[in-house]
Amino acid sequence: MPPSVETVETYATHWIENIAPASRAAVTVKRYETLLRTHIIPCIGHIELQKLDGTAIDRFYASRRGLAPLTLANVHALLGQILGAIVRSNLNTA
Repeated sequence: MPPSVETVETYATHWIENIAPASRAAVTVKRYETLLRTHIIPCIGHIELQKLDGTAIDRFYASRRGLAPLTLANVHALLGQILGAIVRSNLNTA
C-alpha cells in the first residue's frame, strides 16, 4: 500500500484539531477554522506539502488581494503557524 499523500488541507485540518487547541483559546481556534475554510483550504488546500513552494504561496497571496488588511494579516499569521509546524514536524522532507 503506497503511503498517503499529505496536502496542505490534510495537515491544516490536523493542526486545527490537534495542535492549535493545546495552546490557544477556543474562540481563537474558531477564528482560525473560519480563515482556513474561507481562504487557505479553497486556494492551496489541494497542494501536496512536498510541492508547496514560494510560487504557489505568492499566487495564493495574489488571489487574496482586496481583503481587509487585518484579515490578510490574520491569514498570513495563520499560514505561517501551520507552515512552521510542518517544518518542525519534518513533514516537508523527503
